[in-house]
Amino acid sequence: MVEYIAELPARLRGAAKAEAPKAGQPLSGVGEKAGLGAVRGVNLLLMGFAYLAVGLLLRGATLGYPIIHADEQFYLLVGDRMLHGAVPFVDIWDRKPIGLFLLYGAIRLLGGDGILQYQLVALACVAGTSLVMRGGRAWPINCSSPPSSALADRRRFSTIC
Repeated sequence: MVEYIAELPARLRGAAKAEAPKAGQPLSGVGEKAGLGAVRGVNLLLMGFAYLAVGLLLRGATLGYPIIHADEQFYLLVGDRMLHGAVPFVDIWDRKPIGLFLLYGAIRLLGGDGILQYQLVALACVAGTSLVMRGGRAWPINCSSPPSSALADRRRFSTIC
């Protein structure tokens, strides 16, 4: 991995000098060598939908049920009150930072009563996080020799292998 990253500037300089591909000619160059492209994008999109489907299967029975997490109800209430003019930490108070309430206020703008909306946004965030974690493991992993490039790679190796 270290070698690949070290070679990247030279590859990028070489790609800048390359001519544009002609119509019908397959793309080659940095993107192809890095494993990027349309196929990878489609695979990531399908994986994202798979994560959403699994999340809906696991959480589907409780979507829209407001009594599961009382904290989230309060965050939604504060966000809603802020939309109606309340000043955070003056008119309504909690020890959480203001960004959390702004996020729930933005979710409240999606319509409805807000409960199903924040649960769906949370589900999308979980699926997105799973996709990012999966996207970070897109290269082949050799579990016989741990990477020595960075501490993050060592941590990733220890959780995968």
